[in-house]
Amino acid sequence: MKVGEDGYLENSEVKFSKMVSMDDVFTVVGWKRVKNKEKKSSAPSQCVADYENNVNDIVEILSNHPNELIFYQELTPGYQKDWARYIFSVKQQKTREKRKAQMVDILSQGYKSIDLFRQKKK
Repeated sequence: MKVGEDGYLENSEVKFSKMVSMDDVFTVVGWKRVKNKEKKSSAPSQCVADYENNVNDIVEILSNHPNELIFYQELTPGYQKDWARYIFSVKQQKTREKRKAQMVDILSQGYKSIDLFRQKKK
């Protein structure tokens, strides 16, 4: 019998469940029928370090807004990457454009991140 790393018996819906020793000679093996779970589509990463390369793209976006650009450049690298994640983690261009406008507005109000803005809004 060939069992994959995921515990499924090769080419079947049968999965290894448990193994119990009866005595020195016999071992009972438990199996159960489980349908293979389909793998989820990969969602965009929410780790800010993954968006480090997009920080320069944010600078380009803010090039038409000099006051906001200066404020953004004074932020710590963590806040800068957080804004990059906020903008570039979405899939749809329409949502990305909406978030760019929100970012400019929030930076113009002096908030360092979207989270701080939401906390003050409550």
